[in-house]
Amino acid sequence: MAENALLRIAIEKLPLGLSMFDQDDKLLLANKQYGQIWNLPEELSEPGTSFSVIMKQSFGEETEQSRSQSVPPLGISSVRRREWRMDNGRHIEIVVTRLPDGRSIALHEDVTAQRQAEAQITYLAEHDQLTGLPNRNVMLSRVSEYLQRNERGDDLAALWLNLGSFKLVNDSYGHSFGDKLLCLAADRLRKCSRKTEFLARCDGDEFVILQCGPQQPASSSELAQRLIDEFSHTFNIEDNLAQVGLSVGIALAPGDGNSAGELIKNAHLAMDRAKENGRNTFCYFESQMDARIQSRRVMEIDLRSALQRKELHLAFQPLLDLKQGKITAFETLLRWRHPSKGNVSPADFISVAEQAGLIIPIGQWVLAQACQVAKSWPSDIRVSVNLSPMQLAHASLIDDVNTTLADTGLDASRLEIEITESVMMEDPSQALIQLQALSKLGVRLAIDDFGTGYSSLSYLHSYPFDRIKIDRSFVRDLENNPEAQTIISAMVNLGVNLNLAVTVEGIETEQQLQAVRSTGAGEVQGFLFSKPLPAEHVVGLLNTLKV
Repeated sequence: MAENALLRIAIEKLPLGLSMFDQDDKLLLANKQYGQIWNLPEELSEPGTSFSVIMKQSFGEETEQSRSQSVPPLGISSVRRREWRMDNGRHIEIVVTRLPDGRSIALHEDVTAQRQAEAQITYLAEHDQLTGLPNRNVMLSRVSEYLQRNERGDDLAALWLNLGSFKLVNDSYGHSFGDKLLCLAADRLRKCSRKTEFLARCDGDEFVILQCGPQQPASSSELAQRLIDEFSHTFNIEDNLAQVGLSVGIALAPGDGNSAGELIKNAHLAMDRAKENGRNTFCYFESQMDARIQSRRVMEIDLRSALQRKELHLAFQPLLDLKQGKITAFETLLRWRHPSKGNVSPADFISVAEQAGLIIPIGQWVLAQACQVAKSWPSDIRVSVNLSPMQLAHASLIDDVNTTLADTGLDASRLEIEITESVMMEDPSQALIQLQALSKLGVRLAIDDFGTGYSSLSYLHSYPFDRIKIDRSFVRDLENNPEAQTIISAMVNLGVNLNLAVTVEGIETEQQLQAVRSTGAGEVQGFLFSKPLPAEHVVGLLNTLKV
């Protein structure tokens, strides 16, 4: 009897609701938390109450995703996760364990706060924080969906928009002024766009409008001219007048591209031509605009020999643990010092390397060099290496990593592989196979630029990650956006709840550091501590850099 009393006390002290039903779905046992979570009258928590009667008093419905799950067959032991959305907006998650004899045990939890945080993070992953417009990833997804589903034979016009003189205005009046200008520009674009047209902010001072219809190119020409006319009027910001024009590049599908990437690339090329023509004009894509491709081919030729000529080298940027106050890892960054062009930006040559297939041998070299260098560091210091989509999909990846670890003698736990969410979007199923294989080797896995991709939350639940690296764009907003710290805190808490380590990137000021420290983040990285440095400077940094 004493043991039963203790068991009852333990059940009542559970932070979750607990219920047990017999083979006929009659209640056998329930704690107080169960009744409170479902807001049930006391009599419905009594043994013998039918499940169907209880559900009639529960004002809500099972979510569509929960309903879509297959129902386990009877007569076997099974575990099923279900979720209800209540009429008052609350979310209740139930984990039901059904025994072979038909009885069931369920744990009930109010997950409203978690779902709200997830919804906020999902919104942030799909929208530009400054203007509230959909971001580039969502736009590309929309283009792909249209190209796959269009059945009427309508043309799709992609209009790439660039604000003229924005950089000059931004540099003259400051970033805060520039941000206000971008918001006003977004408002004008909304006003000029019809409900059937899709508007997104892609980057900086550039936007995209997608227009579908049978009357192309007339419809896109009319829209482009309307936009240019609207932007001929000055902006009044804090009693300062700003004049920015608009350059518009237009590409039409299917003629100018059968994929989202190709269509948008060609719209961007057309925009560049419009800018060359004197701004405040629009231009349609023409095939001869691919002169840039010739330039990229020259870069490809140079890049092919860069490895042999030892023009490529590595730089390392430290990551610091906020609790220990010291360096815990270094991120590996690739650099190219061209003999005649000087330092070439990774933003320019990485994409060329990927398209030419050079990223595989270059990536193998980076991995081997990074591990070799890290072997000479103290044994508690990790090294992280970034992978591109092509590298992650390549059949030799696992063997390359295994061989490198064996050749260099670096412990697998000291190697961290970083990938962005866009890498997983290329082929999610293949990415999962590769990541699971890397995890089995003992290598640590991290999502880079977390919060900017299209499906952040689903990847956290489905893939074997050890760490999330919160994108620098959220930190950049800390000093001007009071909600930015709340957003970072939500992502940190999400990581902690999922047993993931959390690194915040892009720390450049003491104010940002203090704000990030207050969120409970474990690790930080940024120019406040150190720029990327050659390998020979790492040891000195380990001895001197503290936070």
